[in-house]
Amino acid sequence: EHEDGYVAQTAIVNFYDPGGNMGAHVDDSEDDKSNPVISLNLGASCVFLVGTADRNEKPIPVLVRAGDVTILSGESRLCYHGVANIFPQHVPLPLGLTNRLEMKTLPHVAKVVLSESQREHVDKYLSNHRINLNVRQVLLDGEEKLREDN
Repeated sequence: EHEDGYVAQTAIVNFYDPGGNMGAHVDDSEDDKSNPVISLNLGASCVFLVGTADRNEKPIPVLVRAGDVTILSGESRLCYHGVANIFPQHVPLPLGLTNRLEMKTLPHVAKVVLSESQREHVDKYLSNHRINLNVRQVLLDGEEKLREDN
């Protein structure tokens, strides 16, 4: 739990193949829509489209690259958004990682050491694919489970 009360309660991972996309949508299935959706982007770059609450208004294209964090909060939290295109390209292992992957902010997570061939495999995959990991709070304060009408 963050000091402001935000609790990341669920995560969604989206995998995109080269040329992949995701149509315009609003993340509105959570009971608590007041808290942000926070996304970490790994691998190939993409064009992320951010619109308004009106699906018919033209969205703004934003280039999102490996390691970028996107946050939909406030007014943008309930705006239409999507992914127009994935751009396969050579990218280094995300976030400046080299032969050793480690989660410095999570000391209880074990370090993972990759062999050179494993690192090359991961690097090749991420140069042609995109992985988006997003977290969000789904329950209202005091709720223990989703309401039945969801």
